Amino acid sequence: MELSAASQKLSQLECPCLVVYAASADKKLIFELKEKEMAKVSALVHGVFDSGRFKASLKEAVFFRNASVCGFENVLVVGMGAKNKINDETLRLVTAAAVKNLNKEKIECATLAVETFRRFLPQAFSAGRAAAEGALLGSYKYEELKTKKGDEKKVSGLCTLQFGLSDKSVLKKFMDGARVGEITSNATNFVRDIANAPGNYLTPTVLAKRAEEAAKGTKIKFKALGKKEISALKMGAFLGVNQGSHEEPRFIIMEYFGGKKSQKPVVLVGKGLTFDTGGISIKPSAQMEEMKFDMCGGGAVIGAILALARMKAKVNVVALVPSTDNMPGGGALKPGDVVTAMNGKTIEVNNTDAEGRLILSDALAYACEKYKPSAILDAATLTGACVVALGNVFAGFFCKDKNLLKKINAAAESSGERIWQLPLVDEYVDDMKGTYADLSNIANSAKGAGSSLGAAFLSQFVNEDIPWAHLILQALLTTRGLATHTTLTKGHLVVL
Repeated sequence: MELSAASQKLSQLECPCLVVYAASADKKLIFELKEKEMAKVSALVHGVFDSGRFKASLKEAVFFRNASVCGFENVLVVGMGAKNKINDETLRLVTAAAVKNLNKEKIECATLAVETFRRFLPQAFSAGRAAAEGALLGSYKYEELKTKKGDEKKVSGLCTLQFGLSDKSVLKKFMDGARVGEITSNATNFVRDIANAPGNYLTPTVLAKRAEEAAKGTKIKFKALGKKEISALKMGAFLGVNQGSHEEPRFIIMEYFGGKKSQKPVVLVGKGLTFDTGGISIKPSAQMEEMKFDMCGGGAVIGAILALARMKAKVNVVALVPSTDNMPGGGALKPGDVVTAMNGKTIEVNNTDAEGRLILSDALAYACEKYKPSAILDAATLTGACVVALGNVFAGFFCKDKNLLKKINAAAESSGERIWQLPLVDEYVDDMKGTYADLSNIANSAKGAGSSLGAAFLSQFVNEDIPWAHLILQALLTTRGLATHTTLTKGHLVVL
C-alpha cells in the first residue's frame, strides 16, 4: 500500500472514497469539517447518528455508496469511541478498521481527512506514525501459499491511502511520522511473513538468506555462521539442540553501527527455532503445527534492526539469532544428557522441550564476550506459563536494571504495546541448579513460576554488570493474529 499526502482542500480533491472519523461525548456526536463545500458529509454523518444507526463507537463503520460529495464518489465514516479515551492506539485501531472496510468495498484509493481527528491528537508526528501503522498493519494478510485464479490475481483492494490536510506545515510533520510508521510496519510485516511460513519453507538456512536479502540496501553488516563455526565457538548448548535434525543450524549476526564509535552497542538476541517438536520429550500432536512460530523472537530482533537501519537511526545495535529446529532424530539429545555452554557452564538437559533457553544461553554468552554491550534485550517464545499468567493480552518481561526498565516501559507506552514485568529473584536461580551439572534446563523440585524459572536460567549467561531484559512473546502469537491482522500487535522489539 502506498501512503501519500494531499495538501489541497478536500473539496479540490478527486478520489473514489473519502474517509472521516467521528467521536462521541455524553451521547452527542463530535464531528466537524470546516469547508462549506463538505457540508453534505456532515449531514450524512449527523443523519446516521441521529437515526441511531451509528453511535460513533470504536471501529464502528458506515459506508455511504454513491454519496457523490465534490470529487468523492463514496464516503466512509468510522467511530473513534468516547472523546476522553482517544489516544494514538485508538487511531491505529480505527485506521485498521477503515482499511478493512475499504478492502471489503474493493476501494483502491481513499483520502483520509486528517482534520476529523486532529483535535483529539494534536501531536502531528505521533498521529502520523499511528495512522500509518494502523493502515499497514491492519491490511496484512498471509496468502503466499494460496493458489489464485486469473480474476483473483487482479487488484481488488486498497492500494493508495492519502492523508488530506490543507495546513501544509502540520501535514509535513504528520507525514514525517507516517514515514517512520511505514518503516516499522513494513519491518513488522516482514517478520509476520517469515513467521507464517511453514517449517519446510523456513529452515534455518532459509531464515538466514531472507534476513540477508532484507538487509540489502542498508548499512547492516550481515553474516551467518554454519555448524563448523558454531562448534569452533564451543556453543555446546546450541549444537546440542541441533543434534537430532537433518537441517544445518545457523547463527545469524547482524550489526548496524549508526552511532558514535565510542558508543557501546545494544545487543538484541532472538530465539530462532524454526520448528519445535519438543525433541525426545516430544510435544502432544494437538496444535503442534503452531510450533513454526517458535522463531518469532528471532524474527522480532531481525525486524528491529532492519527498521533502525532503514530509519538511519544514530544508534549502534547488534541482532543475534541462534537458529535451528528441534527434532527427535537418532542423534537427538536424551533427557539427562549434559552439554557445555560457551561460557563453560554445564547443563543437564532434563527435558529436551526446554530447548529455547539452551540456544539462547550460548547467544547471550557470545553477546557479552564479543560486544561488551551497554544493554542486552532477548526476545523469545520461551514459556507457555506466561500465557497462563497473563493470557493473550500482555507480553511478560523480566528486568532488574532500573534504567533499562524505565526505557522499556516508556517505549511500550508510546507504541501502544501491552507488557507486564514479572518477578526474577535469587530463589528462582537456586531452583535451576543441577544435580550432576552446574544447571538444569528445568527446575528439579519447584512447581509453577515457569516463566520466572526460565528467566533465572538465562540470567546465568549474562554478565552481572550488563543491563539485561528478557521478553516473552508467547501470549500474542496466534495463528489468527499472525495470518490475518485482526488485533493490533505490532511486533514488540520492532517498536521497542
